[in-house]
Amino acid sequence: IKGSSRWRMRGWVRQPDGSLTRQAFYGDSKTEAKAKHAEAIRRAELGIATTTKSETVAEYLERWCAGGNLRQKSMDARALNVNRMKPYIGAVKLTELKPQQIHGMYASLRGKLSDHSVRQAHSVLRKALKDAVKEGTMIANPIDRMVVVPTVKYEEINPLTSDEAKKLLSIN
Repeated sequence: IKGSSRWRMRGWVRQPDGSLTRQAFYGDSKTEAKAKHAEAIRRAELGIATTTKSETVAEYLERWCAGGNLRQKSMDARALNVNRMKPYIGAVKLTELKPQQIHGMYASLRGKLSDHSVRQAHSVLRKALKDAVKEGTMIANPIDRMVVVPTVKYEEINPLTSDEAKKLLSIN
């Protein structure tokens, strides 16, 4: 690009529907621009359209949450967990979501929510990203590359002794 240190490469990419589109790829070096062109060709060969504007995680989760044939209670739970996640990863482009960003979101949620609630958010995100891979929006699910996923820590329950139960029941 004239007057800039960036490189632009224009190339043809065959879309999954068979049509050819000419696209521009930008990079800080010629090699980076060529790599982006090669990535677009690879994505198209996998059946992922490269001409569509890539969605943010928030846009995809909203679209995903609205779809489906689920009970109202399930839809409400999905919406609640989507709203919990949006402030942390909502602005990230769906195709650029990294396991480290998801891990950071879990760490932030742990400071505000119980372990069980963080685990619910993880389950909703895992299902949403799995569906994104199935529909061809993403190549791979970043959650599959996570080493540590949220778990629920269970505490042992200490039931009342028989004397404590009698004392509790005798109070009127």
